[in-house]
Amino acid sequence: MEPSRAPLIAGHLDPTSPDRPLDRPNAQRLLFLAPHTRELYPDRDEELRRAVSSLRVAAGQYPDDQQLAELIGELSMKSVEFSGLWSRHGVSNCTFGTKRSHHPLVGGMELDFEMMQTPDGSGQGVLMFTAADGSPSEAALRLLGAERGPAARVLEPGRP
Repeated sequence: MEPSRAPLIAGHLDPTSPDRPLDRPNAQRLLFLAPHTRELYPDRDEELRRAVSSLRVAAGQYPDDQQLAELIGELSMKSVEFSGLWSRHGVSNCTFGTKRSHHPLVGGMELDFEMMQTPDGSGQGVLMFTAADGSPSEAALRLLGAERGPAARVLEPGRP
C-alpha cells in the first residue's frame, strides 16, 4: 500500500506492513470489518458495491485461489453488508471512476481513480488517484504530500 494512503484506510496498522507480504492490509477486509472506515467514505454504499463486484470478478478469474476463497468466506461470516451484496451476484470490473472520501487530516476529497494492470499477466495492478487541477482536493493532496515528506510528492502537470 502506498505510504501516503496507509493513514487514510489503514492508519491503525503498522505503516511498514506493506513491505511484508503476509502482513499487508486487505482493502476489502478493512472496508467491511474495520469500524473506522465507515467515516472515510461518504458514498459508503457505492464503495461496498464496487468492492463486492470486483471480488466477484477476481473469484471468476482465480477460482482455485485459496486466500481469495478464505477472504470471501470470512467477509460472508462477519459482515451482514457483505453477505447481502454477495448474494445479489453483481459482477463488475471497477477499473475507473470517482471516489469521495473524508480524510481525518484534510477533510473531504473527490478523486478520480483508474486501475491499470501490469503487463506481465500476474494480476497485479496499480491504482492511481488524481484530483482536478486547482480543486480543493488537489490542495488536500498537496497538504498530505507535505505532511508525509518527499516520498509522497504529488506530481505536477508536465513533470515526471
